[in-house]
Amino acid sequence: MTGWIAETLFETTLLMALVLLLRHPVRQAFGAKAAYLLWLAPLLRLVMPPLPIEVPAVSYYLETTAGAALPAAIASAPSGPGLFATLAAIWLAGALVFIAIHVARYQQFLRHALSGARPVAEPAIADAAVLESATVSGPAATGLLVRRIFVPDNFSDRFAPEQRTLALAHEALHHRRGDLWASAGALIVLALHWWNPLAYLAHRAFRSDLEAACDADLIAKLGDNQRHAYAETLLRCIAKPTPHPSCCLTNLNELKGRLNMLKLNHNSTRRLAGVLLASAVASSGLFLALPAVAQEKPAADKAQTERVEIRRVVKDGKVVEESHITPEMRARMEKCDGEKFEITGGTPTDKKRSVIKLCLKPGTNKADVADRLEKVIAEMEVSSELPAEQKAEMLSRLKARIAELRAGS
Repeated sequence: MTGWIAETLFETTLLMALVLLLRHPVRQAFGAKAAYLLWLAPLLRLVMPPLPIEVPAVSYYLETTAGAALPAAIASAPSGPGLFATLAAIWLAGALVFIAIHVARYQQFLRHALSGARPVAEPAIADAAVLESATVSGPAATGLLVRRIFVPDNFSDRFAPEQRTLALAHEALHHRRGDLWASAGALIVLALHWWNPLAYLAHRAFRSDLEAACDADLIAKLGDNQRHAYAETLLRCIAKPTPHPSCCLTNLNELKGRLNMLKLNHNSTRRLAGVLLASAVASSGLFLALPAVAQEKPAADKAQTERVEIRRVVKDGKVVEESHITPEMRARMEKCDGEKFEITGGTPTDKKRSVIKLCLKPGTNKADVADRLEKVIAEMEVSSELPAEQKAEMLSRLKARIAELRAGS
């Protein structure tokens, strides 16, 4: 599982970088909506579940035995977590803390915004309750389940009627488009990449593309003759950013890009071409998750390994075996109907000795087995559990066995 997590985070980072490179030319050529759809690529890769594991053709386990009595402290000492498990725990803890901080900020924003808020009766918006609040400096849509639109204090007096209509129409469209859910999802993606500087750049670009796509949909609904009036509304509604998940009409950092997008007028054919192109790029998130084995040989010829540690320690004067070997694994080794061999490190008089037991399925391709054993070597080389001399001895024997398999394949 930790391997799948690392691979997923790495590939979603690559896809974020790809979208960051493509979004500007796509926006210019095909419009804001096409650029917004590009962000499906890292999302689709992120939600892909772990792929099923093939049936193993090779099984092995590492056995540690005690040829003499071990000190009680050693015999009872638990094995520490591996490096990947430790890193995974740190990553998960960071993601949970990140989410907790942002949820707390959002809840605090809502409490302050609702405190002393007054409903705005006109113009009426069917999609959400419109509330006037001194907390916000510009119109903002909030609420995943309870839909609200907050507007600044004295909204009716400070904004012209046409500006009020356009501003509220934009925020209501955010609710209808599901943009607040998309914003919340993007925040979760950012939480999983809390350690990744590129993810913060991608998140800021995503928010900008979301707002620009909403602008484009609104102009398409109202008509091109509203572009100038809508641009003036954006200038009038400059506001400070609001906590996620919420959608503020505009802030100073986004203003220039959105005004430039309003100057562009793409015809329906070009917009459709942009949607198709963005969909093709987004599907790359799925293709990256396809198993590399899809182009290899059938599962029956494949090899996979399992690793389990067995300790035989002295407790109360008796030799007790402690292991995590499953009954299925032990039975598979005992009932092996293919080629079976062992690679042993150390001698029976050593306090610890190691054994790797292997079982090859009948008819298994020897070249495939050799490939898998090379991966076993890679795993052993980074292992800190084996004594150095035994590790060197066993690695030498594994390499000799691989050479035999290569020669006979």
